[in-house]
Amino acid sequence: MHLKYRVDLQLFAGEKTEKATPKKRQDTRKKGQVAKSMELSGASVLMAAFLCLMTFGGYIRDHVVRLFTDVFLNRLSMEVTVDNVVMLLGEYGIQILMLIAPLFICVFVIGLAVNYMQVGFLLSGEALKMKFSKIDPIKGFKNIASMRSLVEFAKSIFKLTIIGYLVYTSLWSARQGLSSLSQMSPEAIYHFTADVTLSLGIKIGVGLIVLAALDYIYQKYEYEKKHSDVQAGHQGRVQKKWRATR
Repeated sequence: MHLKYRVDLQLFAGEKTEKATPKKRQDTRKKGQVAKSMELSGASVLMAAFLCLMTFGGYIRDHVVRLFTDVFLNRLSMEVTVDNVVMLLGEYGIQILMLIAPLFICVFVIGLAVNYMQVGFLLSGEALKMKFSKIDPIKGFKNIASMRSLVEFAKSIFKLTIIGYLVYTSLWSARQGLSSLSQMSPEAIYHFTADVTLSLGIKIGVGLIVLAALDYIYQKYEYEKKHSDVQAGHQGRVQKKWRATR
């Protein structure tokens, strides 16, 4: 007596994962699903801001001094009228824009550059569409208890630990200067505070960029894992079909 069964040799190949095809990558990209680290963008912008303050610190200081000098010498005795108030708002508005222009331009350019290096040029309105699945409480609880949420929590704790350590070490090394601030001139206090602040900002920026680079690698890994498990899903469907035809 011979028993015959229909056997698909693919069942013995085991579960395999393959990289996503270019077409699938393009489809997911159109939906706004790309490997991107928000930590990298934020850390780069923070670092750029402190480097810009170091570069244009003298310009910003001189501009602030001239602004307050004009206020105390020429504006306190002005007659308060509608025309004078409008004139002051216009003049000081332009002065403040000139004051923050270098910082704003630097941060804006760096933010665009870092995002472009991560995902390229991408315009997608898919993420703005209303999806009722996003307000599903069961799915929301699963997202809270997911591995991704645990990774984000661990990342936040690690980030706070790094920042706390850098703040503590920076202030501890500057303790002598802090204790003698009452004996310094206003200009010396300004220089000391600026040096400590910029030094601390650069240290925090470097630490966060290192952490952001690791986060980008993790986001890349998660993206590849999520969009490349094609063969394993196909194997599961083949097994179900084989069991149904026995």
